[in-house]
Amino acid sequence: MPKSPFILSLLLLLATGCEREVDGDMTEQTPVAFTARMDGEEATRAAGVIDNASLTSMGVFAGYSGQSNWDGAASTPNFMFDQLVEKAANGTWTYTPVKYWPNTAGDKISFFAYAPHKSQMKGLTTLGYTNNSSGYPRLRYEPPLDATQQTDLLFASPLTNKTKGSKLAFTMGHVLTHVLFKVKSTSAIAVSKVEVIGGANYSYIQFKADGYYYLSYSTDSPIFYRTLSPATTVAANTLTDLGDFFLLPQNANSVRLTFTVDGGTTLETKEVALPASPAWDMNKTIAYTLNIENKTKITLSVKSWDGGSVSGTMGEEAPTTGYPFTKNGIVYESATKAYYFGPEYYYDYLGDGWGQTEAGWFKWEPAIRICRGRHSTDVYGAAEWRLPNINELALGRQLGIVGGSSYWSITDNSSNFAGCAWALSGGNKKGDANKESGLRLLCIRDIGELTYPTVRTTSDGFPVIYLSATQRFMKQQEWNETGFITFDAAKTYCSGLEKGGYSDWRLPTENELTWMTNFGYISSTFMSSSGRAVVGGYKGVERWNAASPTATGRVACVRDY
Repeated sequence: MPKSPFILSLLLLLATGCEREVDGDMTEQTPVAFTARMDGEEATRAAGVIDNASLTSMGVFAGYSGQSNWDGAASTPNFMFDQLVEKAANGTWTYTPVKYWPNTAGDKISFFAYAPHKSQMKGLTTLGYTNNSSGYPRLRYEPPLDATQQTDLLFASPLTNKTKGSKLAFTMGHVLTHVLFKVKSTSAIAVSKVEVIGGANYSYIQFKADGYYYLSYSTDSPIFYRTLSPATTVAANTLTDLGDFFLLPQNANSVRLTFTVDGGTTLETKEVALPASPAWDMNKTIAYTLNIENKTKITLSVKSWDGGSVSGTMGEEAPTTGYPFTKNGIVYESATKAYYFGPEYYYDYLGDGWGQTEAGWFKWEPAIRICRGRHSTDVYGAAEWRLPNINELALGRQLGIVGGSSYWSITDNSSNFAGCAWALSGGNKKGDANKESGLRLLCIRDIGELTYPTVRTTSDGFPVIYLSATQRFMKQQEWNETGFITFDAAKTYCSGLEKGGYSDWRLPTENELTWMTNFGYISSTFMSSSGRAVVGGYKGVERWNAASPTATGRVACVRDY
């Protein structure tokens, strides 16, 4: 949230005070008059954030304490109680009835201000605090559940023990967390609702000697929402605003989207966990970008500001050079691929102890199962947490994320060595490990926006190659179990293959084989659906061999994804 302070000047117009005459006449007294201005240059601001132009009202408390100082435990707001002060069309600030500065030299008044006035902000009240209450003023705020009724809220540092002749200026700050949501999808969607689940549903904000603070929060699992009518259309691969929320500074649990896909009428609802970091604080803007892949997979990136303007692209900033590297726990492998390593596991958190050879060491299949199940409520969405492939493990160690023990990868190698999968050893070497052995466990999650062509890995360990927003395919893990076979035998093998619960496998096209080679998933000679063999050692046009259907080659089956 922009941090630039507001200066609310209370110009206490000075005049010589006179004693009341015997006949009751009284000479002119000094009224307390208000002005408000923005301190410094105006910043570019998001809609809904109060700035100089939109600051049109404020509430003022004031306590008269005579010759004594304001007592934070005993003094009362006996001079002004939540006085509505409004800006007229000509820019002047007015209120009624007018209050006058005391004429007795040394008499003191303490001032407390907030904006906008509670009469212009739904959910803001003085409940529990009256003009007879002792101590610093406080307000109760309960954000409306409907985001369209929420607004920014400002508090000023108190100006205490001021005497006639003082020139006063309030420095105001934002006391809510400004939360924004954007979305980007690989398919065209129409979003009809955004819901923020959890956080605080109300709290009390109280002034103190040097500022203001929150008392205890009530957290009754509120669901804040923004209904989009008509639905917000999101073109494929286009970052689109979904709106913002002004909420109490207590992190929510998750965000939920309701949308339709590709012009359809079936409503999809997807929920993703919100991370604990960055923390929702006063005077902060937090921007979340929701990335939807393949219509159902949803990931999240986040960016926050303590000050400055709110504009441009929201979301995790990814560099454009210097790959690979790590930032904020995310591994940026290339311009098109990034992933997040979760914590290392030492116990089977699914509770039944299955597959754990000893504390911190797991068999291969249980390791896969733990990654799929353990992260179901963690940061970045969790429906697609998985074991890393062997190359991701090696890169994680290179970047200092993966420790020095031996770790499982998702990459099955049973077609080369029965009952084995690839693992990364403590000596930083790739090797085969028996799936019944006990190795260490790390889980990862693909994140970020798709930039084509690129590769993602499913929680089952199957690579998915994305060539465009509409063209993508899944490759089987094993490719060496048939050896060299003919074209007809290759077709029969793929059509009869059942892997990962799928039975719609097929031979890849020549182009698909090319991309599998480019991404390092195959080598040697492979059969395409045209009956032509693709030789991995060739590039460009020379890659294609005019092999006859009776020639032999290896088989790597694919399926549409």
